[in-house]
Amino acid sequence: MAKTMVHSWNDRFALIDHYKPTSEQVCSVFGVTQSEYETANSMRNTHFDPKVSTIDVNRYAGLFAGERPTATKKTTTTTHTRATTTTSEIDRPETATRKSAIVKAPQKRGRKGDKITKALMSVNATPQAVDEFMKTHGISLAVLRQAKRFAAKIEGFEGEVKVKQDKATKKLMIWRQVG
Repeated sequence: MAKTMVHSWNDRFALIDHYKPTSEQVCSVFGVTQSEYETANSMRNTHFDPKVSTIDVNRYAGLFAGERPTATKKTTTTTHTRATTTTSEIDRPETATRKSAIVKAPQKRGRKGDKITKALMSVNATPQAVDEFMKTHGISLAVLRQAKRFAAKIEGFEGEVKVKQDKATKKLMIWRQVG
């Protein structure tokens, strides 16, 4: 069934008061959910000061009977070619809702994947150079220095990751100390 051609809830309620349709008909004709209709109706009855509607209800006589309403906006499109000019009229419904009223789900934030987990699980007991380890696993020195924070979330992770400078070679080294 086609959506309504009425712009405001005042106009919609003028039609509802005149034709007295069921709530299912109201929802399908106006393209709203049952909760939206109930909310608008409760606001109308309690908090809302209704304005006088100037809608011509006779134009919408078949609206709740399944017929297409006569209130449409005609758009004329003209196509120009070298020899001929074609003009056509397109009926477009007037709606009160926007097409972009779709609610988007919030995106997840934070790291995706398990790159840090794999890197920390691959740290072994023998010391190795941090520079090579960072390049191999694609993680930063800050993550390695804060390994305790990430290791607490890893199931089955034993020991403690150490990142210290070797006194003899003056290179940063990484290893896991168990026990």
